[in-house]
Amino acid sequence: MGRFFRNDLHEEFGTWPLGYTADEGADVGEIIAVADAVGDGDDTAYFEAWMAAGDRLRAEAEAARERGLRASAGELFLAPRAAAGEPRLAACIADPGSWGIGPGLKSFAAKVGLSAADIDNLNALDQGVYDRMQEVIDTNPRMRWSFVQRGFWVHGVDNLRDYIRVASQFTLEGWVEKIRCPTLLTAAENDPLSAGTEALFAALQCPKSLIRFTAAEGAGDHCEMQNRSLLNRRVLDWLDLTLAGKVP
Repeated sequence: MGRFFRNDLHEEFGTWPLGYTADEGADVGEIIAVADAVGDGDDTAYFEAWMAAGDRLRAEAEAARERGLRASAGELFLAPRAAAGEPRLAACIADPGSWGIGPGLKSFAAKVGLSAADIDNLNALDQGVYDRMQEVIDTNPRMRWSFVQRGFWVHGVDNLRDYIRVASQFTLEGWVEKIRCPTLLTAAENDPLSAGTEALFAALQCPKSLIRFTAAEGAGDHCEMQNRSLLNRRVLDWLDLTLAGKVP
């Protein structure tokens, strides 16, 4: 039972927008309204409540645009990989710094009990092994969301074999040494995706910085979601200094 939502998984993801309230990117009232709409519902009710909130906000944004207001937003995906192939960039920020998706998949395979040989050959396993991995995923709501509801959809696949094949291609191996612009990596204390940040930092051959975030600061989880204002202050300070030619 969480503070807002009545399901631990819903609480974990549903309260992430709280980190944006300081910058007016979200409102506590909106989150409470969604939680009330979900009630004791399942994942479908959770999805429908957030989609309804998103549809409402989109309608408000479109109405504002029609009145002449303008806003823009952008997102960098796998920023270091992009920086490796674009020498004109002035700076690169990776939150968190990660080699790619492959290491996480291998870690999961090890926890499931696969042999070392299978872990090194995740793209070509017997179908029975994939089925066993899928059974583990389906019994854990968080893993099912990460792999099936999100991972399959993002990569345009409908089965674990294809997901592993496609996702494993997202890697910095063979690319990291090509990054030339000043690069900032972040690492949140309790974020599993930060596990490889130090190794990536050591491999960078460009001007580089590493900023750590802790649970004591309220910023220890993935992407510092509960304290994004702290992330923004530190990262944008770094960017100001970098663009001024004073790389910290």
